[in-house]
Formats: sequence, structure tokens, C-alpha cells
Amino acid sequence: LTHTFGIATTYLFISAAAPRWMDPDGAGGHGLGSAQEGNKEGELPSLSEVIGRIGMGPAQIKAVLVGGGVWLADGSELLLISSVTMSVADDWHLGGFERGFVVTAVYMGILVGNLLSGPLGDYYGRRGLILLSYASIFGMSIISSFAMGVGSLASSRLLVGVAIGLGQPTWNALGSELTPADWRMATATLAQLLFPLGEIYAALLLMQDDPGLRDAHWRSLLRLGAIPSIVLLLASYLLLPESPSFLALRGRKGDAQAVLAKMSRDNGGTLASVAFKTPATKPDEEVQMSYLGTARAQMDIVFGKHLLGSTIVVMYSCFVLNLAYFGSLFAFPQVLPLIFEQGSAASALLVGALWEFPGFALAFFIGMHVPRKLAMKIYLVLSLVSFVMFATAAGNPQRTYFMEAVLRVGYYGIKCFLNIGFVIVYQYSVEIYPTEARITGTAVNLAGGRLAGMLAPLLFEGLREVTHSKMPFFWTIAGAMVLNFGLVDSLRYETAGVTLPDRTEDLAFTTAVTSSYGSTAGSASTAGAQP
Repeated sequence: LTHTFGIATTYLFISAAAPRWMDPDGAGGHGLGSAQEGNKEGELPSLSEVIGRIGMGPAQIKAVLVGGGVWLADGSELLLISSVTMSVADDWHLGGFERGFVVTAVYMGILVGNLLSGPLGDYYGRRGLILLSYASIFGMSIISSFAMGVGSLASSRLLVGVAIGLGQPTWNALGSELTPADWRMATATLAQLLFPLGEIYAALLLMQDDPGLRDAHWRSLLRLGAIPSIVLLLASYLLLPESPSFLALRGRKGDAQAVLAKMSRDNGGTLASVAFKTPATKPDEEVQMSYLGTARAQMDIVFGKHLLGSTIVVMYSCFVLNLAYFGSLFAFPQVLPLIFEQGSAASALLVGALWEFPGFALAFFIGMHVPRKLAMKIYLVLSLVSFVMFATAAGNPQRTYFMEAVLRVGYYGIKCFLNIGFVIVYQYSVEIYPTEARITGTAVNLAGGRLAGMLAPLLFEGLREVTHSKMPFFWTIAGAMVLNFGLVDSLRYETAGVTLPDRTEDLAFTTAVTSSYGSTAGSASTAGAQP
């Protein structure tokens, strides 16, 4: 695996560096980075229309593989630390609370990173924050492998979480801003696919080290788990562009056109020009506003009159989704060795990670053909049934063939169907906010999810100590999903296939627009969501 990463990095370096040496200005000599002479501003297409004409192709896929790789690093780091807690506890004689707190520290850090990423990404830009995320994940993961006690391990893993939290909302926003409206769900699905790839990488490391998950060499595992982050840092430095929407909104139209020109060349386009209508840029006083002032203004948008209700519901949706997924991620390494007596628990984790891929395929199909709110309901129903099946069968002491089948279907269903939620809910959390506060809105929602991830290990351990059973945790998740299903109808906007808004005024305008689901970006108004 290390050799494969090295070869891939070399290839990416050559393919990225050669064009830069030959064409350092990035304009390509084709005139794509400048507006045509004589064009009137009113006759130019919007930036979203230019991105639509560039189309979906290698430019977006390349951005997903390097920028969206923050999800791969997340999957690798979280599965590793969740799986080695028993070995850490045995080495240091930790109790259940301390064992759970080591994992909770990671989610606490992700929560902090999510909250920081919004104002930072909307103020300084997307690309630099993703690079900082990768560098910090690598550095703090290596430092955590030298921890000498539970305090130093928890604090260093907390900082790993902060680094992960900085990158996730930032990529979600950047990926949507680089992609045509009709293909945003494809980009989101491809990025989320990288999370189970990170899990598979971690599961392979665990299988090689200790298939039974009883006596893992956790220090070396944490160091090996950091390898993807440094590879992705180098690749992102060479290949990841800045958001043209962010650049245009900050008055850097020339830089935005350079990014569009590069995307057009990567996709083999033949556009004569990537000139676009200048968007309503931020007033000078807003551009010169302090970081804290900008953060307050962005929070006013996210929790303003147009978006308050939607923000609360999406935050709860992210909370339930993360409680289910990351709670299971913590619980399964402890539950599976007691259930799957035939074969290794690490193999069961690997098979479970593989079952996430059909979930992403379903997410792509549903996201491309079904409205966002209906798609959320589909994910909730399928996941609810899976949790009920798993909790019922795992809590039954009789291991008949029928109960074994119910157990496996429930386990694989949990691993499969929750990924529909990650793609749909996270994409919706990006689309309802304007460019000027998109990362902030996305970060607030993801922070709600990470709060659940932070509480999940403690909730699991607490319920187990009170009830002397591991199953009440799964029934709690099922109840939360029932409430989430009822709240989906209160969401104000349907966002599938429409142009993303740049300013709050665009979003406010959409409250007066009524049109049926399925309007494309070309036929929609300049607004980014329709009620």
C-alpha cells in the first residue's frame, strides 16, 4: 500500500508540475481567461452558467480525489482509534469511561474544527484550509503515537479531530462550487466514497496486525494510518484549485477566470471564453471587515429569518446521522467479537466497510432522480429497519439460522443505508446557504453531527453500564430516526438541480418563487433554492 501511494504521488506530481513549468500563468495561451472585447456585461453568462458549459469531467474528478480525500483520512483515522481502544485500555488499565473518552476526544476536536472552518473558509478561502487540514492530520497523528498516558493521547487525538473538522465542510462547499448544478450529487457521492476506502485501508492494517482485535500494536497502527494524509497534502498542493465563486465574490474576477480556464482545458472543452457576468461582490466595508465581524455576519445569515428553521432541522438530521454511524463505528468492534464467533472480528469490519459501496451507489441513483426531502425519508426508513433488525437479533440469545440471517442483514443494512444519508443530508446542508456563508452554514450543521459523534461513545458506555446490555444504544438511535422522519417535512427549500445563490438577497428572492421540482439550473432563477 505504501508503494502504491508513492507511485500515485509521483504520477500526480509529474502530471501537475509539467503544465505549470510550461505555462506558469495558467492561462494556456488560448484566451480563455479573459473576456471577449466588445462584450457587454449584461450579455455575459453567469458564473454558474459557465461552469455548466464547462461540464462534468476530469477537472471535477481530480478535485474530488485530492480535496475530497479529507473523507478518506477521516475514515482511516476514526476506524483505527475506535478499533485499538481495547488494546490501549489493556496497556494502561483503563476503565470504560476512559476508553470511551479517548474516542470522544476525536469527535470533540472535529466539532471545534467544524465551527472554526466556517468563518475561516468563508473569509480566507477554501484551498488553503484543506491544505492546513491535511498537514495537521498527519502531524498530530504521528505525535499521538508517542503518547505516554491517557491525557496526552486524548489531547493529541483531539487535535487530530480539529484538523479533520477544518477540512470537511470546506471540501463540501468547494466541491459544489466547482460542479455543474445537475452533477452536484455525483461529486458529493464520489467524495463520500472515499470514507469507506479509508476504512478499508484501516481494516487491512488491522487484519495484518491483529485479526482478533485483542492485542493490536496501536502505536505503529496510528503511524501507518497517517500515510494517506501526507500523500493527499502533496497532491492537493499541486492539483486543487480555489473556488471560482469565492474568488468572484471577493472581487478577484481574473483569478476566477484563470481557474475556469484550467477546468475547461482539463475537461477538453472548446469554449471561446470563460468570461462571466460580474456577481454582486461584497461592498468595500464588508471586504475590509475584521475576521470576527465577518463571522458574526455569517452567523446572522445562517440563523436569520430565511434559514433558521431549516438550519435547526438539518442540524438535528446531521446529529441523528452521526449518532447512528459513529456510534456504530465505536460499538461494532466491541459487539462483533461476541456475535461473529466464526471468523475474525476484523474480517467482519472489512466486509461491513465493503457494504458501504452499494450504499453510495443507491445514494447516487436516489440523489439524481428523487427530490432531496423525499431522499432523506428513504434513507431514514431503510436505516431504521436495519437498526431494529440488528438490535432484535443481537439481543436474542438463540442463534438460529433465521436470527443469524436477520442479524447479518441488519448489520450490513446499517453499513449500507447510512451512507445514503451522508450523501443526501450533507449535500442539502451545502445547497441551502449562499456563497457568502456557505462554509459557515455547512460547518454549523456538521458540528451538530460531530456533537453526536462526541457523545456516542459515552452514550454507548453509559447505557451499557446502566442496563448491562449493548442493545439499548441501538434502540435509542432507532427512536431518534423516527423523530427525524417527522421533521423532514418542515424543511422550507427543495434544492435539487437549481443554481446555488451567491448572496442572501438571492435566497430571500426565492421565497416568492413557486415552481415544481425538477427545474434545472438553466431554467431556475439566479436563486439557489426553491420553496
